[in-house]
Amino acid sequence: MKRLLFHRIFAGIVVGGLAALPFLALAREVMVPRDTDAVDYRPGEVLVKLKDNNDVLKFNFTDDVLVTDIAAAYSQNPDVEYAEPNYIYSLSAFEPNDVYYPQQWHLRQIGAPLAWEVTTGSPDVVVAVLDSGVDINHPDLKQNIWTNPSEIAGDGADNDANGYIDDTQGWDFVDNLSDPRPDAAPPYSRTALHHGTVVAGIIAAVGNNVEGVAGVAWRTRIMPLRVLDRQGQGDVEDVARAVEYATNNGASIINLSFVGTGASQRLEAALARAYAAGVLIVVAAGNSDESGGLNLDTSPRYPICYDVNSRSNWILGVTATDTLDQRAPFANYGENCVDISAPGYSIFSTQVYDLAKNLSEAYGGGWSGTSLAAPMVAGTAALVRAQNRKLSPAEVAVVLMDSADSIVGVNRSAAKLMGRGRLNVARALKGASTPGIKPPQENVAEGSRLITMPASVMVPEVRIFTLRGEIKSKWLSFDERGRVGGSVAISEAARLKPEDNRKVKLSGIIRGEQTIVVGEGSGGRGRVRTFDVAGNVQSQWYAFDEPFKGGVIVAAGDIYGTGESSVVVAPMSQGGPQIRIFEKGGRLRGQFFAYDKKLRGGFSVAVADIDGDKKSEIIVSSTTQYLPVRVFKNGGELVSEWFPYPTFKGGINVAAGDLDGSGIANIVTAPVVFGGPQIMIFDGVGHLLGQFMVLDSKFRGGINLAIGDTDGDGKGEIAIGPASRGGPQVRLFTPRGKLLGQFLVYDEKFRGGVRLAIMR
Repeated sequence: MKRLLFHRIFAGIVVGGLAALPFLALAREVMVPRDTDAVDYRPGEVLVKLKDNNDVLKFNFTDDVLVTDIAAAYSQNPDVEYAEPNYIYSLSAFEPNDVYYPQQWHLRQIGAPLAWEVTTGSPDVVVAVLDSGVDINHPDLKQNIWTNPSEIAGDGADNDANGYIDDTQGWDFVDNLSDPRPDAAPPYSRTALHHGTVVAGIIAAVGNNVEGVAGVAWRTRIMPLRVLDRQGQGDVEDVARAVEYATNNGASIINLSFVGTGASQRLEAALARAYAAGVLIVVAAGNSDESGGLNLDTSPRYPICYDVNSRSNWILGVTATDTLDQRAPFANYGENCVDISAPGYSIFSTQVYDLAKNLSEAYGGGWSGTSLAAPMVAGTAALVRAQNRKLSPAEVAVVLMDSADSIVGVNRSAAKLMGRGRLNVARALKGASTPGIKPPQENVAEGSRLITMPASVMVPEVRIFTLRGEIKSKWLSFDERGRVGGSVAISEAARLKPEDNRKVKLSGIIRGEQTIVVGEGSGGRGRVRTFDVAGNVQSQWYAFDEPFKGGVIVAAGDIYGTGESSVVVAPMSQGGPQIRIFEKGGRLRGQFFAYDKKLRGGFSVAVADIDGDKKSEIIVSSTTQYLPVRVFKNGGELVSEWFPYPTFKGGINVAAGDLDGSGIANIVTAPVVFGGPQIMIFDGVGHLLGQFMVLDSKFRGGINLAIGDTDGDGKGEIAIGPASRGGPQVRLFTPRGKLLGQFLVYDEKFRGGVRLAIMR
């Protein structure tokens, strides 16, 4: 009956001019089984909007059909504006039903509910909690306590030959026992008694079980290793042995919520071996109530500061914030030892529960300290590892730091002393699938930077980022009153000219000082400015006859083979196809028309050596019209031309650079508005070498491009940003399309486009 009903209803709207027979035939052809694993829309329902009708019509099919196929087929009909499944939307964050969850303010602060939409963890990820012991029988923890699969409980034997008898659920290194629970024999410190259990609950209390609280990672396993006594003290040997136990018995992450003043080589070596074996080390910064927190740069504590003099950041140091994201007044801090911040004030979690010992409060609040901030990071690391098992400890740490929320605005006096920001679990999981851009190789390209400029509707602010997304500096390139955006390029001068190079018998020109070249955006006055890397203006001139309001596109390269870069400009919009070449300081050296001089619109320009003659060619495309990419010599002689996209009739952007280390540049193209996000790679005469998508295939906002060698291997990488419409996300790819990393360069709501350049 449903199928017959559909036919009758659809026949009723044929009067509006839509041919009935193709639709009726189509409905019969697409009766295929639907994919029950992808239920994000109403079964059997399709929404159809006709071009000549303002109403949106809903049609019902039998529930066993794949409505996505029906919608796709109907969309091909010229009388249909769009057709789509009736998608289901739901709450954007998962709120668990744990009784005390409303008191766990920290989980909402770090974005945990959104993260739980992606994953709640995996029992294959084990976090070793080296602390005062964990209540392994706690109702909200016992399900997530690690069990040694190779040990038989209570048989008095070391079944797995690891040196520990009956270590079925961890070990007590203080009293050398197989029971890792805290010692509740009086006298004891209340803090010490509960400390390890509070930490364990923050990491992995079972969530959504109508019981108690929720941990950050609900399904992660806790390996309890007791290293602190009932007064909260322990020694280096016990801690080092516990680290070795965790490493040898499958821990993925080690949480250390304690500090000391002594820099022990024994413990440092054990932790270094754990890290080398693939274990992430998360360490609290420590508390100093009387002094308002210690500066660890001048008063180091351990183990958090063990990696200060190391070439790698192998300890993830954590300090604490309060409900306002300000540094907690007791929390230690420091630029060298602290990597990230997390809530550590008035935390509600699990507590030791043992009625026989009058410990009747299984849950409690008011816990404060960096000891509570560290397990939040450890729990998030567990989620990241559950999401992507291939990540190394270094990569997990980068994901956590790159995804942290900036809290500089509320911590002006401690902006660089609290790590990269406050932990954000949801953003970390997004980064887990596409981890941040890898750090450059040491001694080769460690200074590589990404330079950005808003393409429009924003003040023309130059921003310089590390390849991990950390902003290093920023400045206004033109008047702050003009929200005109702009364009950006890198100009580089040689330290030695070619003739001097021959005299000293060096193998090539030594790369020298780099200059940032900025073109004023549409609505400005048509100016070009050059800056040093500190943002100091070096020179300024007008690109075209003043005043030109269409904006200026800039590129730079050694066009004449002198070892000095020239600046090449083209109109950004509303201009003729005039290409101008300027020497340092703004002296006009040459100019030509790339297309018919009567044309008006916008153009893209790139400069690179495409034939290996040590003189860069000029590559030009139209960003507003369907015209070929053209390659010119410095005098305007046409070398080659071709149409990159035979089926796309819009404008395109161009970039050029050496992608394979051959010394000869490749040309990369991308559609502007209305084209898909497909970039294409060509040689200098238009032979296609490769292509791939850089954003979702449905994106139609256009792509801006930059090419540069970011890792020092002599081969360029491709950086992209949206030309318009999309969020301000930049991405870095290998020439084969492998995503190396991504990050936001402006407020996530910005939609004005991003222009970019790569500086070595």
